[in-house]
Amino acid sequence: MNINTRELCELTLVLSLPSVAICKIHSINSDGFSDYVVRNKSSKLRTELNYEIEKSLDRKTIIEIAERYPDWVEEYVEEREKDETIAPYDLGKDEKNLYSGLQSDRGQ
Repeated sequence: MNINTRELCELTLVLSLPSVAICKIHSINSDGFSDYVVRNKSSKLRTELNYEIEKSLDRKTIIEIAERYPDWVEEYVEEREKDETIAPYDLGKDEKNLYSGLQSDRGQ
C-alpha cells in the first residue's frame, strides 16, 4: 500500500476527534479556570493566598506596606492598645535592651 503525504493528512483528520469535542477541549484553559476559581472558590482561594502571602512577608515588605497604608498602622496600634493581656515593658529589667540601647544611641 502506497500512501502519500496528502493521504496521510486526510487519514489523520478522519482519525481526529469530532469538532464538538475539540471545541470543548479548546475551551478548557487557564484563563477559564482562573475565572471559575475566583467565582466559585474565592473563600478557599483567599485562605491559600493569605498563607502564601504570610510566608513571603519579610521585614522590608512589611515596612513598605506600613508606609503605603498608614491607616492600617493606626488600626493596628488601636487594636493592640485594647488588648488587656499585654503587660507593660519593664524598663528596669530591659531584657531586650530597648531602653539602654536608646540611651546609648543618644550618647547618654
